[in-house]
Amino acid sequence: MIGSANKSQGTRILGIVPSEEYELTKINDLIADGRPLKDTDKNKIVIGQSLVKKLKLKLRSKVVLTFADANHEIISGAFKVVGIFQSYNSNIEDKICYVIKKDLNELLSIGNNSHQLAILLYNNDDLNSLSQQLKQTYYENQTETWEEISPELSMMVNSMDQYMVIFLIIILLALCFGIINTMLMSVLERIKEIGMLMSIGMNKTKVFILIMIETILIIGLAIPFGVLLAFLTISYFNTYGLDLTNMANETFREMGFQTIIYPTLSYTYYLRIIFIVAIVSFLASLYPAYTAIRLNPVEAIRKN
Repeated sequence: MIGSANKSQGTRILGIVPSEEYELTKINDLIADGRPLKDTDKNKIVIGQSLVKKLKLKLRSKVVLTFADANHEIISGAFKVVGIFQSYNSNIEDKICYVIKKDLNELLSIGNNSHQLAILLYNNDDLNSLSQQLKQTYYENQTETWEEISPELSMMVNSMDQYMVIFLIIILLALCFGIINTMLMSVLERIKEIGMLMSIGMNKTKVFILIMIETILIIGLAIPFGVLLAFLTISYFNTYGLDLTNMANETFREMGFQTIIYPTLSYTYYLRIIFIVAIVSFLASLYPAYTAIRLNPVEAIRKN
């Protein structure tokens, strides 16, 4: 429980080592008023803006934290508010407060022990392998991934991945029809020329290769330009962020998402997209090329 002179309510008390915590959660960047906790602080607390309003607090206000210690006895401690944070997650603002770990441990009578250690990975692909390694090494402790802690968020991420596959298929279909339309129009507009080339000895294989080379040239010009445009766009928003605050601020806060998105894309994804687009474009050009080699030279020359 956290209580003020006006009101009290349930909360989650996190005892942190500030210098290490800020590298993990960046909670110090969310301070809206006052300052973040320091390693040298004594009996100081940082709470969320939503909780400040409910308890009618302000900077330098005194609050009392009440909880059970290691011996299951009710214990209380007084703390002074030194910082107020405003999070992109409304649940964090309303239900979590931060104090210094050593102050909390003294009240809990647990020495220098910890209840939880969080590990931040730079690559989500390493999640399962590291989790298995930790479970084998520290089998006496409980090891959980973020997917196990928050299955609903994991389901949402997996759903978004499936949606992205659907969007990618739609985009590739549009690309496929675009290539077919472009190359087919190129063939139909040059029926006479193609018929003349075939009539003077150009075999169907060479006609087929001609159409395919034209497609390759179009792809060769379009792909680098598209990849460069995508790279510049993603790099810009990765630096300055894509602000969605005006679109769905409250919805994002309830779901725990930031309203400013910093997109990033690894170089391997660019290579995959280049490969996929090249293959789809090549396959799409087969039909126009097949149409060209089916032309009858005599009938093609007579076309108006």
